[in-house]
Amino acid sequence: FELIEGLKKAKSPEAIIKVVSYFIDHEKDLHDLFIGTQDVAFLAENASMAYSKDHSILDLAVNFSLSLLDNHLNEEAGQFIRFFANTNTRFLAFQKVLVEASHYKEDILVALADDQCLEHKIEQYEKKNISEDDIWRFIHSLRGKNKDLFIKFYDHINNKFDNKFHLPPERNYEKERNERSQRDFDLLFNKQEVIDEIKRIFEFENKLAFTTKELFKLRTKHWPDLYYSDLAVKILRIIAKDEKIKLENAIESISSWDWDWFCITQIYEKLVNNVEIIISIQQKDWIANWCSFVLDKVDFKNAINKTGEKTYSIRTGAICLWYFFRKFNLEYPKHVLLDMLSFDYDRQGIEYLEDYLDETEMSTRVLENLEENIIIDDVLKNHFDYCKKNYPESNDMTMGRQWKDKEGYSFSLCEFS
Repeated sequence: FELIEGLKKAKSPEAIIKVVSYFIDHEKDLHDLFIGTQDVAFLAENASMAYSKDHSILDLAVNFSLSLLDNHLNEEAGQFIRFFANTNTRFLAFQKVLVEASHYKEDILVALADDQCLEHKIEQYEKKNISEDDIWRFIHSLRGKNKDLFIKFYDHINNKFDNKFHLPPERNYEKERNERSQRDFDLLFNKQEVIDEIKRIFEFENKLAFTTKELFKLRTKHWPDLYYSDLAVKILRIIAKDEKIKLENAIESISSWDWDWFCITQIYEKLVNNVEIIISIQQKDWIANWCSFVLDKVDFKNAINKTGEKTYSIRTGAICLWYFFRKFNLEYPKHVLLDMLSFDYDRQGIEYLEDYLDETEMSTRVLENLEENIIIDDVLKNHFDYCKKNYPESNDMTMGRQWKDKEGYSFSLCEFS
């Protein structure tokens, strides 16, 4: 903190040149110094004031901006860009950056660009001072970061050069991602089709075996035209671990799995993380049948185990049953719903169970659970909230004294009473 405050006082041209030059040569110190706050805007402001006395600071500011990007300090580079606006040097800086060899200069060119800069870019191309590749890189950067300028530049340069820089329609990567996710979701309900997708990877890559590293590289290798199923690659990575995986080993492993269990955990994961998933009636029925089959095997009263003062483990089967019950409005027996009162750790509370349970039975179980000493904080809070809502007349010191000395409670009863 003291060092940053000291740097903020460096405002003379000499001090700015010394500080910025140091950070160009020691970019790691800049990252370590500002990590968390990531605020170098004061350097831009101080350098702007110093520029009025020493115009050589412009070259230093350009080099500093390029250095930030070369070292992946993109946010800091974005903060420093205000220097060029403050000093009215956007066009001068654009001209200087244009001739630099940095691989990251397009980011600064796009940030600096205005109408004058766009005309200069085209002029330099006409004079053969920059290449077609330079124009293409600039077009792609503009397209992703400044739509308004992109349209203006794209139309202008294509009108001038007879559609030489025509782009295909922009791909809807979000739509493609959702379609891939839906396809993998549907695959979960057909084990043989998953195996076929795994076979396809081996055949397409013409390989007898994969390492985990090779499986990870498939995405980079084939981006953006990903022919394979993400689910198939995920399964191969699970099986491979740190070893090479052959097709016959993969099929043998999958055949030995409890496929329904693997399937249901993946279904849960996809539904929780992707609201775009469309579920067919047949798929919903399959999920409901699984829930019905395993329901008696899950003890909701003991599905959460405390593993530390503030940590606990939760049985995956209970999580899935709880989630599917609420998502699909499934029918569970009354005794299961009453047991779920001991499981509902979700901060949304247990009010939803009031739609399924008789008030007397629910209240009786809530009080029984409180007497049995609830050790999970959120479960306890849900029980207290239920009592406060439904029995405000019980919020007296008699009840408070009844619970106050019970071990394991981490909620203060003054909140309840």
